[in-house]
Amino acid sequence: MVNFGLSSTKTVGLLAIAFVIVVAFFVTRGVQSISKISSIGGIFVMAMNVILIIASIIVLIAHHGQFAEPIVAKSFIVPENPAFQSPMQLISFALYAVFAYAGMEQLGGMMEDIDDAERLIQRLSLSQPS
Repeated sequence: MVNFGLSSTKTVGLLAIAFVIVVAFFVTRGVQSISKISSIGGIFVMAMNVILIIASIIVLIAHHGQFAEPIVAKSFIVPENPAFQSPMQLISFALYAVFAYAGMEQLGGMMEDIDDAERLIQRLSLSQPS
């Protein structure tokens, strides 16, 4: 992976700054560009889910229906890694899961169907309508 001699934290920071600049550019272009970009993102997320499900089925068939690890109820509640068993780590993962799986990119495709979408976006954003 190319990181230009920067640490991983600095590389992610620079990528985040670039992402904010790109998003700000598209936001200034209006609701239609946000809707198009969000629709593309939603399509890619759905495609990745389909690919993951197909790959999982292929792996399960290749292993003759045997799971790599047994499924027990405790594994859904208690992490295997002791470093992630503190209350703060559990809360941070729960927040990550909510934001990662909430599918905010799916909202963009629905913006076309909302009455007065431009006014709604302005009310939801931090900027005041002009």
